[in-house]
Amino acid sequence: MLGLAAVGDAVYVANSHDGLRRLDVSDPSAPRLTGTSATRGQAVGVAVSGTHAFVGDNSLGFDVVDATGDVQRVGEYLGDGFPRGIAAAGPLVFVADQPAGLIVVNASHPGAPTVVGSLSLGRDPITQVFAPDPRSIGGAESTLVCIVSGRVGFQAVDVSDPAAPVVAAPVPLAGRPAGAAMWDRLVYAAGGDALQVFDQSYRRNPTEWSYGRSTTRRGASRSQDRKATSLCGGSKTGRSRSWTAAESRCLTRECDSGT
Repeated sequence: MLGLAAVGDAVYVANSHDGLRRLDVSDPSAPRLTGTSATRGQAVGVAVSGTHAFVGDNSLGFDVVDATGDVQRVGEYLGDGFPRGIAAAGPLVFVADQPAGLIVVNASHPGAPTVVGSLSLGRDPITQVFAPDPRSIGGAESTLVCIVSGRVGFQAVDVSDPAAPVVAAPVPLAGRPAGAAMWDRLVYAAGGDALQVFDQSYRRNPTEWSYGRSTTRRGASRSQDRKATSLCGGSKTGRSRSWTAAESRCLTRECDSGT
């Protein structure tokens, strides 16, 4: 398994050379296979937005798959490089491509996706990309995504103009990112010994809410104090805010936002 996306009781799995697998997990103790879609290369990632799944193929680009019906390919994007990660929000699909960088594709016409923009970091390869869960933004286009590059690491990218993506700010993590998820303006990043939460309301000055440091001996949790810290210059902002009920549930692993 090289990637997965969950929507309600359905889980979509990018299963390497076995292509895409859709599972029904309404009974978590007995997942059922409900559909498959073969890829011509290796399925390296999957993202779901609306009624379509986008399956990254490491040698071709990505397949557009009917996510609600028989899970069959209805379109494709053929890239020039090698996709390493994929994300989607609204009609836009974001591909971490080597060596091209971040590719923004409009899939509003699933049978003929078109490239609308790109971002190259030169010799710093982009290896992962994350977009907000489509449910958190009402299925609209995302104005912010996050990428991981080989040298700089985790970064926020402004895609309010999909034709001209631009790096908004670096997002320093406790360690190399092992995974991440986005819920609207919040970024949940696992790296080093911590799960870190960043508020990207001010995209050029993201705020870290420290939470979920790794366990110490025998599973005893370290402090879970939340601290608002400016990531530009390292100064404390002191800006206070209250957590919404949805955000609190996410932090306690009670929501289904993929975190």
